[in-house]
Amino acid sequence: MAEQPPPPVITITDPSAPGPLTDVLGEDVTRRPRRQTRQQRGLAWLTTAIVATGAVGVWAANQIQHDHRLDRQALREISIVTVTTDGFSSGASHVQLSLLNDGPHRLTVVSARLDSPDFPELLAAGNTLPPNEPQLVSFSLPKTCPRSLSQLLRAAVLLRVRTYRGGERTIRFKEDPIGSSFAAGFFFTTMARCGLYPPELSLQLAGPVNTERIGGDLRLTLTVYNRSADARSVASFAVSGGLALISSSTPVKLRGHEATHVRVRLRVTDCTAASGSWAFDAPQQGITQTFRIGSGDGELDAVVTAAAATGVTATLLTAADGDEVARWVLERCPSR
Repeated sequence: MAEQPPPPVITITDPSAPGPLTDVLGEDVTRRPRRQTRQQRGLAWLTTAIVATGAVGVWAANQIQHDHRLDRQALREISIVTVTTDGFSSGASHVQLSLLNDGPHRLTVVSARLDSPDFPELLAAGNTLPPNEPQLVSFSLPKTCPRSLSQLLRAAVLLRVRTYRGGERTIRFKEDPIGSSFAAGFFFTTMARCGLYPPELSLQLAGPVNTERIGGDLRLTLTVYNRSADARSVASFAVSGGLALISSSTPVKLRGHEATHVRVRLRVTDCTAASGSWAFDAPQQGITQTFRIGSGDGELDAVVTAAAATGVTATLLTAADGDEVARWVLERCPSR
């Protein structure tokens, strides 16, 4: 009889057992740990890197948008005003302006210039403007003379300002240099330093005004000086305030920084207007000559021509400094 093979080993396990799998005989069943392939490990690292990069990118994009919003807000909040109407002073190499930052954050003044093509930027020193604290900012005067000063009279001031965020913006001040010392601080200081003046400001009287009665008329002998480096011509004279111009020694041509004598002959045509414009009494004259000049005061003007300007008026004599004219008007109009 052939030998029978041994019966097979049957293993019975308990799936709910907390420990490792065992058979009924109490022997542990060991399994080899599962190991990832190189391709699987690389794919896992790549997935992790992609997720991390995406998260960093989203955070960076949000941060950039937030920074841009702050930059735009800082530029919108820029607000600078002059402290007073006479808020400037000048020296040999600089001009100073009194400025007030009425915005919520600190500002830095970078430079300033007149709105003229050849006017250079004037760099600022002592230029930090804390909120709501008036500061005196100094600007260096240009080392070269802009030729536009010879033709330009009205120009805005362009102020370059940097925010606390680092953004920059140009502020345009539209004041007229004649009535605003803010712009005049740059304008007149640079003109005097360079010897370049526009036609309206080129001519001035040098020396006393000599007068002579000719019948009922008054002849004035004026020494007219061209303080500009450019040539100027006087095409004619004009007078206002109840007076008429009878004759004048025109045309007159003046080289740069040249003076000459001119004569004009005046006649009273309206005593009421002349008395009100030229013949002030003591209470009307005010404290200083400045207060005597008004829209109704008399003036003697020169009509100036230049290379790029014709028919420009330059005031030579006003009621404020025309005492001889005032006495003559009182003689011609004694009842007024």
